[in-house]
Amino acid sequence: MSGFPSFNGSTFRISRRSLICSGLGAAASMAFGGTASAARTAGFSHWVAAMRARAIARGVSPATYARTTDGLTPDLSVLESLHAQPEFTQKLWQYINRCCSDWRVTTGKERAREHAALLKRIEKDYGVDRYLLLALWGMESSFGDVIDNPKYMRPVIPALAALAWRDPRRRRYWESEFINALVIVDRGWSKPADMVGSWAGAMGHTQWMPEVWLHMGVDYNRDGRINPFGDPSDALAGTARFMVERGHYRRGEAWGYEVTIPEQHIRLADNRHWGHTKNGMRSASDARTASRSRTQDTGRSCGCRSAGAPPFWSDRISVRSMPITRPPLTAFPSSISAT
Repeated sequence: MSGFPSFNGSTFRISRRSLICSGLGAAASMAFGGTASAARTAGFSHWVAAMRARAIARGVSPATYARTTDGLTPDLSVLESLHAQPEFTQKLWQYINRCCSDWRVTTGKERAREHAALLKRIEKDYGVDRYLLLALWGMESSFGDVIDNPKYMRPVIPALAALAWRDPRRRRYWESEFINALVIVDRGWSKPADMVGSWAGAMGHTQWMPEVWLHMGVDYNRDGRINPFGDPSDALAGTARFMVERGHYRRGEAWGYEVTIPEQHIRLADNRHWGHTKNGMRSASDARTASRSRTQDTGRSCGCRSAGAPPFWSDRISVRSMPITRPPLTAFPSSISAT
């Protein structure tokens, strides 16, 4: 006995055949896998080449386009986030309870004191309530705590490239935002490596999309450039401008109020559909009747409710600036402003 197993010829032939088949299978798998990977790479390269003319037509220089897209790899992980947004997967009240945490309220009060002069100036210049701005700031980036945290943020150009290339439903939108990001680079406002944000490409303290950065941004601290990162002055002032110009915010206006509804059916908004009103909806705190926005306004009235929670009404939710997929900012302004 030598200590090694013995094989007869038949056993050895079967083993050799199995080994050969396994090797061929592995080789085929690698070949097909490599082919699929090569096809994906080729497909993205074709897309990058096709986008070049559109970017140049928007004013992006050929040098900037080549420098930014050379070696660019699409961040395909964003496609998973695209189909798992919490606004669509959680109940409204669950979402609000998670977002309006004790930490956000406490930190909001601290930021209100720390940036009192800035918030007062923005309130004076734009008329937007400082506590609404604080609520948005807390909601969007936890008061700036996560704007460059790699656990939550990623380079936005690879993310937007992946969405523009692989999301057919909103391809035109993603392509436009991809080009907007390149325009920002071309203007020298930022470098691709510094443009980090959400999976959808939103950046900075109040999560500006590239288009908002380009067209609603404000150099509020007068340092010569518009920057949604770092000092929050530009981000908060630009957000106030956005609320006024695109959300049609009116000075002194609250975000909404709790209402009571009559027994007859009233369809309110959920996380996918707009609601509408019928006569009989009233404020829970007084006898005011909830009504639509004035006819000359382009904003849209909306009622929102979630199972087991009281309904709320907003007269000033704008179709363009605040889709119903983002819930009302319940408890933020009143909680933060409390001393």
